[in-house]
Amino acid sequence: MDLTLSEVAAQLRVSRKTIYRWIQEQRLPAYRMGRQFRFSQLDIDTWLQANRMEVQPPGENGASRAARMTQSLADLLKRGGIYYKVDGASKEEAIANAVDAMVLPPGVPAAQFLQMVLQRERLASTALGRGIAFPHPRVPFQLHPEQCGISICFLEKAVDFGSLDGQFAQILFFAFPENLQHHLQLEAKICHMCRADGFTAFLSAQPGRREIMEYIEKFEAREQEA
Repeated sequence: MDLTLSEVAAQLRVSRKTIYRWIQEQRLPAYRMGRQFRFSQLDIDTWLQANRMEVQPPGENGASRAARMTQSLADLLKRGGIYYKVDGASKEEAIANAVDAMVLPPGVPAAQFLQMVLQRERLASTALGRGIAFPHPRVPFQLHPEQCGISICFLEKAVDFGSLDGQFAQILFFAFPENLQHHLQLEAKICHMCRADGFTAFLSAQPGRREIMEYIEKFEAREQEA
């Protein structure tokens, strides 16, 4: 998806002049189409994540942002659910069967969501390493805070997601955020949790739903105390 300079300025909530300055300083990836600058949405998403820029989406008020910021991973997982024995001989089959198994939030059509996730996967692997992958679309659906959720899908057999550590993935995380900024926050939280000592070994045993919820609740409690 190509974006104009005005669209990027609106998305980042800065002036066109600021965007021009960032381009001149080579801080923001852009390319020319004739006399106009154009931007890849994937490049902007990656830039946002790398710079951890706090972007308040147009129309978002303080109450909406507060609701988004206070939602825990455990609460979001209660909405999204945990699914077991998802079949698939390839990552495409595994993702398709996972989407078919999950109860998606209202306003997220399964067929369109699957197509968007597979398109993103073809651009670059969403493997996190250690047997975990985080398939997601380049641009998330816009959801109300109460519709947001996280799902975990355990695959029947591990499949190759092209992870840099060479491990096949048997655990898939899916996120259903409120917007792009919320997606980046959830991705950062999930990656941090997956790097914690013992977490991937715990998940690899495919424990029950209650055990997983209790583990994540305790993890988040420890993080708040730290």
